[in-house]
Amino acid sequence: MSIELVGTLYRVYPVQIVSERFQKREFVIKNKEGEYDNYVKMQLTNSKTDIIDSYKEGQEIRVSVNIGCRPYVDKNNIEQFYTNVSAWRIQPASAQSTNESQINSEFQHSQVNDLDEDLPF
Repeated sequence: MSIELVGTLYRVYPVQIVSERFQKREFVIKNKEGEYDNYVKMQLTNSKTDIIDSYKEGQEIRVSVNIGCRPYVDKNNIEQFYTNVSAWRIQPASAQSTNESQINSEFQHSQVNDLDEDLPF
């Protein structure tokens, strides 16, 4: 599942080397949900760990993420689940969202096609 979140960059953590083939970097954004602040912790992995470097804590950002969930068996032999929020693109919050630009592009393309169909020849 892929979605976009917009919020204030609250905290950026250092890169963690998990294995020789896997590294991750976690960060947190904050946004207002009604009267309460809502915090979302996300991760960047492998070659994406440095895309947060051009942003500062306190800056408004737009983050494209994939949400995934995997099962595991805990020490009491009970199946549990953990959820990953994995970021794959970060932009300034003022940047147009992917969905908005796709809709605008499709709308403009549709208008051009409509004009072609109205021609009398």
